[in-house]
Order: sequence, then structure tokens, then C-alpha cells
Amino acid sequence: MLGVFERIIDERVRDDSSDRDDVLSTLLKLDKENKITLDDVKQMLVVSTSYYKFCKCLAVTKLCLFRIYMSLSFGKKKHPIR
Repeated sequence: MLGVFERIIDERVRDDSSDRDDVLSTLLKLDKENKITLDDVKQMLVVSTSYYKFCKCLAVTKLCLFRIYMSLSFGKKKHPIR
């Protein structure tokens, strides 16, 4: 995953004429101002992506546990929530 972000960052750094207003542009501006490094930018992107995947996995797990609970609680009766 880091390699993907490195390619995106390298392309964006080479194309300095980009007028984008996104997270990466903001992080690259901070790098130009020497407030953070490109390594910091890469790590922030990797961590935020991993955190998003973790939250998505957690939500699916909670839904599965809820469905198991409902099936155990109500047996074959109709579930009040579907």
C-alpha cells in the first residue's frame, strides 16, 4: 500500500501546477513549508487508510453479531428488525 501512495505523491510533486484542494495537497503544502516531511505524509495516508479498513471491518462484525443475537433471541420467529 505504501508503494501506491509513494507513486501518487511522486506524481503530484512532479505536477506542481495542480490546483487541487484535497487532503494530499494540504499535506504537500505543509511539506513545502517544512512543517512535516514526505515520510510523514506517506505514513498519515497509510494509517488513515488502515484505520478506515479497520472501522469498516468492525461495522461488519457488529452487524454479524447483531444478526446472530437476533436469530438466537427470536429463533425462527420473524425478526422485528431486518
